[in-house]
Amino acid sequence: MVQQVLKPNGDLVAEVFRSAGFDQYLADVRTSFTKVVTCKPDSSRIWSREADIAGLVKKRRE
Repeated sequence: MVQQVLKPNGDLVAEVFRSAGFDQYLADVRTSFTKVVTCKPDSSRIWSREADIAGLVKKRRE
């Protein structure tokens, strides 16, 4: 969806859960953005699988 909706140089912020498919999703985000940052929010419980992903500066399609 990001490839169709977000314009080049745009940014993405997503809240996701670390489960099946997370590593593939993160790899896809890394190929689409110049910089990718992941973190676990301080407000999240220790046992929670919640994570935040920020993709900065969307690359142009080739």
